[in-house]
Amino acid sequence: MLKEIISTSKNRGVSTVVGFSIILMMLIASYTYYQATVIPEICSRYELNHFNKMVGQLIEFLSELKSSCSTGKHANLKIDLGGNYPVIPFFSTPTSFSSTVIPYDGEIRIKNALALEEDLRKVFDGKEVVWKCNNLKVVPNYLFSSSSIIIYEYGVVGVGKRNYIPLSRLIEKESISLVLINCSIRSISNFVIERTLKCISGGGHVEIVDSGSPIEIWIKTKLPLDFWRNAVDRKSVESINKSGDYVILKLRRNKVYSLSTCIFDLTSVKQTPSYLIRISPKAQVSPCNLFVKVKDEYGNPVGGSNVRFESLNNSCILTNGTSSGFSVLAKSNQFGIAGIVVKECNGKDVIVSSLTRKDGTKYEVTFIVY
Repeated sequence: MLKEIISTSKNRGVSTVVGFSIILMMLIASYTYYQATVIPEICSRYELNHFNKMVGQLIEFLSELKSSCSTGKHANLKIDLGGNYPVIPFFSTPTSFSSTVIPYDGEIRIKNALALEEDLRKVFDGKEVVWKCNNLKVVPNYLFSSSSIIIYEYGVVGVGKRNYIPLSRLIEKESISLVLINCSIRSISNFVIERTLKCISGGGHVEIVDSGSPIEIWIKTKLPLDFWRNAVDRKSVESINKSGDYVILKLRRNKVYSLSTCIFDLTSVKQTPSYLIRISPKAQVSPCNLFVKVKDEYGNPVGGSNVRFESLNNSCILTNGTSSGFSVLAKSNQFGIAGIVVKECNGKDVIVSSLTRKDGTKYEVTFIVY
């Protein structure tokens, strides 16, 4: 009888130990499963929310850039490059994650474009026009998800990894909008990156037509061909091909395109005057007003530029409001407009307006006054 009691007590003790061991094994298995499966899912959601936030911030930045093109105000770039993973009691999670902003060279080549305005045909004369800039790539450094990359090129925001989706357009109907960044922005951080970009050229546009061959826009890009097929209005683009690092947009012929180009930099770089256009009639009878608009190489107005007006035959008296003579100087206002008054003429005369370019050459526009 005593032996039976002892044996039963031993079995109960063993059962208790076995039961505890089984419960402990179940807890360990549950903890391991949660740590290996559930925790990564939670952290991955944090990464996804962060990525969507960065995309929104890049789109907002592009919107500010486009607004600044017409207002001349500064545009603010603000990107939350990182964040913190959640703290979950009793479980292990990393502290934080970061992202990298990488600049890379960009280049736009425009071929076979002829300015609709006669005065601009010395600039857009059917030959190649080349503009250089910088583009941006934002690469998240996530631990739990294989995220996409955000790319900014020439005023277009794209998201993807192999197949990219454009979130804005380069060409809409007959309007070509280029928003170029002329500075290098680089960072790797889990903090907020903030930069203020100044519009150094904006507020204008140039109307262009083809010169007999289709207008071609060569875009140096890191984005695939399919991306650009979706980033343009196919009603205006005849074909899209790739050659080396360039995507070639061939525009449809017999259309008038409006080309607007804005340039942004981290510092206030003074615009360089490139050419003049007449905004007064070419032939007039004195007394009359003569006005020209000063533009830079991108077709945007330039304020504070000196424009010389001269009477070629010394037959007309000119005045800028403070001085008079056969030759007077006028300064362009914030809209790029410079002008003088022709007081009187002794017969027909040619009035030449001119500006001196950065390379020392002159650009001239003439008027005929009687």
